[in-house]
Amino acid sequence: MNKVCLIGRLTKDPEVRYTQTNNTLVANFTVAVNRRFKKETDEITADFIPIIAWSKTGEFCSNYFKKGQQVGICGRIQTRNWEDDEGQKHYATEVIAEEVYFGAKRF
Repeated sequence: MNKVCLIGRLTKDPEVRYTQTNNTLVANFTVAVNRRFKKETDEITADFIPIIAWSKTGEFCSNYFKKGQQVGICGRIQTRNWEDDEGQKHYATEVIAEEVYFGAKRF
């Protein structure tokens, strides 16, 4: 089973683009997710998780999610790799959002 649920804050507003083949909306954004345990220095550390949201989910994210907002994301982990024009290999691990939620409000 490939299922992941995250709660974190957006590092910037979602970026929207459309695919060339069938003009499908895709939104990309990053969520900063605090680690559960602090280091010895009492600093909170976070992991920065790239999120991809397609179609209606992506449209919702682009309309309602903003930088700094806390959100909940449920989806699946996807890995991919490709080779650029100079022959260098690249690897990416990202979460494909299937469900998105508003998190707590800042006061």
